[in-house]
Amino acid sequence: MRDGIININKAKNFTSHDVVYKIKKMLGKRVGHTGTLDPIATGVLPICIGKATKISQYILSQTKRYTATMLMGTTTDTLDITGKILSQKNFIYNHNEILSTLNKFRGEYYQIPPMFSAIKKNGRKLYELARDGINIEREKRLVNIFKLDFVNFVFPNKIVIDVKCSKGTYIRSLCDDIGNAIGCGACLFDLIRTECGQFSIDKSITLDEFESLVDKNLADEKIIKIENALEFKKIFIDDYANNFLYNGNKIDLKFVTGNKKIFADEKLLVFDCQKNLVGIYIRQDNFLKPLRMLLGDFDANSK
Repeated sequence: MRDGIININKAKNFTSHDVVYKIKKMLGKRVGHTGTLDPIATGVLPICIGKATKISQYILSQTKRYTATMLMGTTTDTLDITGKILSQKNFIYNHNEILSTLNKFRGEYYQIPPMFSAIKKNGRKLYELARDGINIEREKRLVNIFKLDFVNFVFPNKIVIDVKCSKGTYIRSLCDDIGNAIGCGACLFDLIRTECGQFSIDKSITLDEFESLVDKNLADEKIIKIENALEFKKIFIDDYANNFLYNGNKIDLKFVTGNKKIFADEKLLVFDCQKNLVGIYIRQDNFLKPLRMLLGDFDANSK
């Protein structure tokens, strides 16, 4: 089975680690996820297999898109329906007020991460402190809400929104912030991740479907190659510089063949002259500097 990424549609009540464990058990290879998805959430969870685990951080940094359902008038300690209820207020639906409030959160804004999160403080995860009844001050983080649209009102007290956002955005916190801005409070009721970078829910498969393909030796059909999983420009290197590539050296731009339009600090997928993916590089001055080596299935010493 080849290395690459499988676009899993995570089921509710599964953790991201549950999905990794099950796929690792199926394949007997190194497996990793690309950022946690809360147990109550469903949807796109790209899973990296084999050498593809080396690029998980780059998939994690891509934009995400969600369909989120907010329960208006209710706040909880976890900012979603799994938590302890802190307050409940009447909610009277006002369409114009909802649209006006959503408009305030588009673009960049500073968000406070929830206590029930995996962020570490002094060596301990925040959710561990929260379970011990400890609430500490958290630093605000700048996030970017690229898209925030009203989708539907579900009588009597639920609002469905479509969110496209930057890495590090907590949808639970966004729902809490929107509820506070309206004045009634809100918490996350349901969450579906519909996109993660170029991975979309309409092209995802469930764990059961993937297991069935593994049993039939057809899983490779659904495993996306590393070079097709990232939205980086593809660059090919002249055969004279192959050995520099294999040794992880910087590559002079004069050895680039074909497309030479490379911007400063641009991340690139770099291939050797035989079209083997070698690594992720970045342009610095007149050189390509390696960020992550992803040597393909070839013997570098024989080239």
